[in-house]
Amino acid sequence: MSQKKKLLFCLRDFNHGGIPSCLLQLLRLFDHERYEVEIYCGDQSGVYKEPFKEFNVLPQDTLMWFLMANYRKLAGWRKLVAIIIKLVRHVLRKMGMDLFTIHTKNTAASLSKNGYDLIIAYAEGFSTWLAADIIAPRKIAWIHCEYDNLVDSSFRRKDKQAYEHFDKIVCVSEAARDSFVRSFPKFQYKTVVISNVFDCDNVRKLARDASNMDSRFVSDSSFKIISVGRVCAVKQYYHIPAIVSRIVQHEKVVWFIVGPGPEEEVNVVRKNIEEYDVGDSVVLLGAQENPYKYIARADMLAVTSSSEAYPTVINEAKALGIPIICTRFGSVLEMVNEAYCSISTIEEMSEKILNILRDRRKYVEMRSALKDLEFNNEALLKKIYSLIENYD
Repeated sequence: MSQKKKLLFCLRDFNHGGIPSCLLQLLRLFDHERYEVEIYCGDQSGVYKEPFKEFNVLPQDTLMWFLMANYRKLAGWRKLVAIIIKLVRHVLRKMGMDLFTIHTKNTAASLSKNGYDLIIAYAEGFSTWLAADIIAPRKIAWIHCEYDNLVDSSFRRKDKQAYEHFDKIVCVSEAARDSFVRSFPKFQYKTVVISNVFDCDNVRKLARDASNMDSRFVSDSSFKIISVGRVCAVKQYYHIPAIVSRIVQHEKVVWFIVGPGPEEEVNVVRKNIEEYDVGDSVVLLGAQENPYKYIARADMLAVTSSSEAYPTVINEAKALGIPIICTRFGSVLEMVNEAYCSISTIEEMSEKILNILRDRRKYVEMRSALKDLEFNNEALLKKIYSLIENYD
């Protein structure tokens, strides 16, 4: 039997979001008899910390964690250490040095000694910068965003240097590839498209667990709309209170938002809830370790984003038989069809939802179109293994 190839996946953090979830689902379907997999994660806090214990996660790099940490959210001695490190970094910057860059390069040098056959940078930014400096025969980078919409100029300069070191760059949708190539035309020749694998059976299994659900969700008998994902500008959750204010003039709905976010972003949503007087109809549930049980018991998933590469939550809703309304971001037509999804602008979303609420037959047809939907992971995994083995 041939020796296993040794792979290292690089990840920034285990915080709530699509990228850790996508990697988790990929690793659960991965051929671990064929490949020895290790994971380096810069910040191992977050709701995905426990699930990743299924796999070989390298020990937490304490200095990297402090460099990434938001000291305002820490307490006690951790906050003190984080402040000291922040001050040291500030002083070094005055001298023309960056502690974060220095430590990232030192970490890469240390990881290079482990003899990996392949390095996979599973996200943009930190993961890519780290992986670029690790010495290994081959490297693959993953792109999970519409690059030219989301990445600022300082990142691009650093990324351009980093992507020189990769043999292949995998984009999760055609829209993501088009966006990336617009930013870096010179890398077009080594850029491919492979959609995210999706562990449909596991999502359905987790969705059946109805324990410890938020009482505000369980007790409400209204038509339930749900949005799932980090509260940030690109998700456009701040529009939801205005949308709901127009709907509740005619129909009773409650729109639940599942996901964490920076306090300043969450406060914008809270302010708009208060301004539009929809405190009973827009509910922030925060981060949930198992969002699938909420999706499964909602009546509709709403995706309000201005930009998305390949939002996993759409596949989750499809797997759980939940109709969808979403904005027209780049990859939307690669993921949905009108049989079960209404595509809308933000401005039209309230009217589109009202039309669905008023046409019960249409809603039943949307649910029916999602019955027995399956996902072909084998074809996607075959493409990934082909890249790993360098068969392409």
